[in-house]
Amino acid sequence: MKSKVVVFLITVLFLFIGTSYGQESKLMCHHGKTPLIDSRYHTYEEVVAELNSIASAYPNITRIDSIGISTTDSTIIWALKVSDNPLIEEDEPAVLYNGIHHAEELLGAEICMYMINDLVTRYGIDPQITAWVDSTEIWIVPVVNPDGHEIVMTEVDTIWRKNTRDNNGNDTFDLDYDGVDPNRNYDFNWDMGGSTNPSSEYYRGLYPFSELETQAIRDLSNDQYFIFAVNYHSARTGQGEIIYYPWSWSGQHSPDHPAISQVADSMASLIINDAGTGTYVASAGPATMGGLARNWQYGVKQTFGFTTEVSTCCTPPGSLVNDICERNLVGAYYLIDRVYGSSITGCITDSATGEPLEAEVRVLEAYDPDLPPRLSDSTYGRYRRILVPDTYTVEVVKVGYAEVTIPNVVVFEDEPTILNVQLSAIPWIIYYSHIINDLPPGGNNNGELDPGETANMIVTLHNSGLRDLSDVHAVLRTTDPWLVITDSSGNFGDIPADSNSNNSWDQFTVSVSLSTPPGHKVEFSLYITGDSSTYPYADTSNFSVIIGEPTPADPTGPDEYGYWAYDNTDTLYGHAPIFNWFEIAPPGPGSIISEITNEDADTVTLDLPFTFKYYGEEYESIGVCSNGFLELGSSTYRFGANTGIPAVGGPRAMIAPFWDDLDPSEAGDIYQYYDNAEHCWIIEFYEVDHYGGPGDYETFQVILYDPTYYTTPTGDGEIVFQYHTVSDVTSNTVGIEDSTEIIGIQWVYNDTYDPTAAPLLADRAIKFTTCPPVTSPMPWVYFQDYVINDSAGNNNGIPDPGETVKLIVFLANDGESNASNVETILRKSDAEITILDSIASFGDIPAGGQANNVSDPYIFAVDSTITNTIANFTLLINANGGTYQTVAYFTIELGSIVGISDGARQLPNIYDLLQNCPNPMCITTKILYQLPRTEKVSLKIYNVAGQLVKTLVNELKKPGYYTAYWDGKDERGKKSAGGVYFYRIEAGDYMRTKKMILLR
Repeated sequence: MKSKVVVFLITVLFLFIGTSYGQESKLMCHHGKTPLIDSRYHTYEEVVAELNSIASAYPNITRIDSIGISTTDSTIIWALKVSDNPLIEEDEPAVLYNGIHHAEELLGAEICMYMINDLVTRYGIDPQITAWVDSTEIWIVPVVNPDGHEIVMTEVDTIWRKNTRDNNGNDTFDLDYDGVDPNRNYDFNWDMGGSTNPSSEYYRGLYPFSELETQAIRDLSNDQYFIFAVNYHSARTGQGEIIYYPWSWSGQHSPDHPAISQVADSMASLIINDAGTGTYVASAGPATMGGLARNWQYGVKQTFGFTTEVSTCCTPPGSLVNDICERNLVGAYYLIDRVYGSSITGCITDSATGEPLEAEVRVLEAYDPDLPPRLSDSTYGRYRRILVPDTYTVEVVKVGYAEVTIPNVVVFEDEPTILNVQLSAIPWIIYYSHIINDLPPGGNNNGELDPGETANMIVTLHNSGLRDLSDVHAVLRTTDPWLVITDSSGNFGDIPADSNSNNSWDQFTVSVSLSTPPGHKVEFSLYITGDSSTYPYADTSNFSVIIGEPTPADPTGPDEYGYWAYDNTDTLYGHAPIFNWFEIAPPGPGSIISEITNEDADTVTLDLPFTFKYYGEEYESIGVCSNGFLELGSSTYRFGANTGIPAVGGPRAMIAPFWDDLDPSEAGDIYQYYDNAEHCWIIEFYEVDHYGGPGDYETFQVILYDPTYYTTPTGDGEIVFQYHTVSDVTSNTVGIEDSTEIIGIQWVYNDTYDPTAAPLLADRAIKFTTCPPVTSPMPWVYFQDYVINDSAGNNNGIPDPGETVKLIVFLANDGESNASNVETILRKSDAEITILDSIASFGDIPAGGQANNVSDPYIFAVDSTITNTIANFTLLINANGGTYQTVAYFTIELGSIVGISDGARQLPNIYDLLQNCPNPMCITTKILYQLPRTEKVSLKIYNVAGQLVKTLVNELKKPGYYTAYWDGKDERGKKSAGGVYFYRIEAGDYMRTKKMILLR
């Protein structure tokens, strides 16, 4: 323990002057006088001694366990397990009770110790107690916060709340600054609750689970599957004799609200209040109180967590403690009994092996996809869901297994419904990695996708399932406006379980706009199909690719709203600001902001001289904080403990030119000025010092421009930061953030810069605007589709062996300027292809237009004997007199069986359905299939909604090889829309489905 003598003297001084270390005095039910601690209350040493004594006396039903240590003094946090086989993790429900999250709330430890003694002494005597211990694992942690508890019990400070973390690192325990509130440190909405100010009683810590005390509860909860948890507290300033449960938020409750509120109401109704005139009450606690144990227990660990605020007094006289404990025991024991009431329980197992599975169990009527999955345990496959009597739908989901849905599951009053579920293993294909093949002439061969490049993409897929998948095919998709996919179809062959495969022999091709901002992320989706041993497989996997390497010479952004940031080095994008310092501090025309200019961590709200639109909201006023940031609307925050951007729980609608722990009370001033001629409003921090100095002065400005005179595409205002003097930028935040605190641009945070951000130096200027970068307009020509004219052959639209065909290519220009006089050269990489006419003209392709070479087709011949069914082509594109050049890659699927008569071919001995060709298709495609015996054959086309589009075959067929054609039209002869389609064959017991793409 750090020095206590000095701290105790300080405490006594504060008590005499009637304040508590700069915070509101909390005097614990003794009419203004801080009491001494009654000897009835356990010290930590007494708790440990009693736990050890009980564990020794009752070894058959108890086990003492160290679950962690305290943050400061490494004091052991002890738990006692009460169960009939305490050394074994049985397939039994578990419940948790704990006390002393808050150091001064002593009743929690007393209830825990009282419960332990009651359970062990009545076991074997009381049938109900005996039954509970024999069938339940009861975990009790009397003191979660032993270091803080010692501060209270040794009367260093009898109203101390937090632990004793050394926040300022001075190796001395400071009552006015040290400690973290453990019940604001859990990782559920942590950044929405508590305080970021270390001096606050509700200081939440530097990050979730920063404290070893909360880590101990976390780790115990991870090892056990607690059904219920009670966190005992005592009322200090709030309402006592109440049980809080998760949660209420803007009128919305937790998905388990019917059950969790029923449990809380029932438990509360059993606990008689101190006055003897009624009972405790229950209430849904606000979810916005982030970092609470009960919300984390429910939101993350699927445990019904409760906060019981015991008594109306934080530390009542010792003579009242036993009665308080006895009355609370009734509610505590109700939870053990409720475990065996209305609920659904069962075990999830593998249908083939019988092994238990950890799987997600969804009760759809109590399901929220934004919460972590509710899992069965990995040891027994056991799950338990506390519910109210009703009818439910249950889904069981596990990666690598087929999902199971069980409707109409009835839950009865006062008894569990048993529902065991077996899962069948399936394949599961996911994106694993990718390689960019950007060889010249389409790219620069750096293995990355850069603006203006056309490149091939090799994707590796992984089968994370437990079954093999054959004939895997994927379609690459994106909605990104900066990139087009010119070859979206890739074949991956067979992928056994726990294996990888790639499309190196059938690569995707993409084309990137030259105007793409460096560092832009493109989101891709892979639509994956294949055949498992039992049924067709279809799923989606997503991944992303970064375009180009951003540099400080590029703009930052945009954020999700559309704001960009340009500094005065971003000179190529049309919006770089010019550093133009206009001094408003004396002798300049500015007026001092007297409310904060001589204050530390203070704020003021000022009227704006014009309406300023910011992130789509209009404001007439603005808050200014002495710690280097502004808030549109009004001041809501004053602290200098900066965070990254975006981050919930800090300033709202923030403009942060230099958010740091600044202190103008030490040195410097803050001024404002409205420049009527330039229609802008200026705030200047003039030679402002950092807290504690020594003399690291910062001078910077924020300039808001009147949107009426400085227009943007969205109508939002423009903001400029200017830096005249920069001294220490190692611990500040620079950027902007919207009012929801979830969208923003972070320029720098604690000396970590965005890759596009120039360092903060004197004479730096940064402009925030919704105007996008201005670049020189360029064409963006890319391959779109092709058509084969084999009218001189068998006229089936497929280049078959031995044929000479005409190739018509479709090009599109999605750029910002015209592509004039487009000339092309066709090249091939396969020896079995001979190009007879490689040059074609496309004329002019206007911006947003298309063109083809139907009047000047390419001509190529296919050898009569081929070994590959896919031919690779490269198209060199030249336009605008040679000032614009690009390349396109595409593949054409070749026929393989044309020219061989049915009589000369051996009949097939297996069923098969081949991939349609061409795929993607534009005008027509052919589908090949084979039959080993006479069968009634159905071959149909379906859209992605499963609706029938066209029946191609529906008749009896003899053994042989067959070809069907689809012209992209439905049963009524109407052209089908572009998109993904499925074609499915059924022949006897043989069924198979494949996917195709129709381009329009």
